[in-house]
Amino acid sequence: MILQSTNHVRQVVFARPECTYRLFSTFIALYGSNKRNDNVNDEEKAQIGEVRRWLSNLSAKSVPRERFESSFSRSSGPGGQNVNKLNTKATIRIRLDALGGWMPAYALQRLRNEKSRHISKETVLIQSDSSRSQRENLEECYEKFCELVRQSVHLPAEESAAETAAREEKWDKIRGRANEERMRAKKHRGEKLRSRRRGWDD
Repeated sequence: MILQSTNHVRQVVFARPECTYRLFSTFIALYGSNKRNDNVNDEEKAQIGEVRRWLSNLSAKSVPRERFESSFSRSSGPGGQNVNKLNTKATIRIRLDALGGWMPAYALQRLRNEKSRHISKETVLIQSDSSRSQRENLEECYEKFCELVRQSVHLPAEESAAETAAREEKWDKIRGRANEERMRAKKHRGEKLRSRRRGWDD
């Protein structure tokens, strides 16, 4: 038995061709699809496409602020003598259920599963007191919310045309090699049968 290592596959080549063929046949059966993300069905692919488009348009300005509760309180951040006198600290709060209809179901479910200090008891709560301005702190809250959503939605990376071509070429080579081994194994079996027949004739 001989081990041959490549960039992607460790091949085990046996001295007997039929063994090598069986090995390649098993490999093709287990890993032989040249389609990426085969475990993702068509419905989920459609959902992922919808979420990808939705995320591309997501921004602090696109957030439906009428669904959020917002409030201001005294800040402990920078501000000199006015730091504890002005209500500049901004807080936004929203129930996850209230995001339905605006956020795609696929993204909302990922947000529910996200382990974050900003999410507790089905409620998102975000605060900001980095500025002395109520407006700036409120904007930062919505920006933090958008970042939280982006972090919670883990989408498979999109494949470029070059990556698709390279992957298909790799699998074409693997299938070609498997076919060659199949032919070798078939030829080897034929030679063994002919050898046995000659022995019987003798």
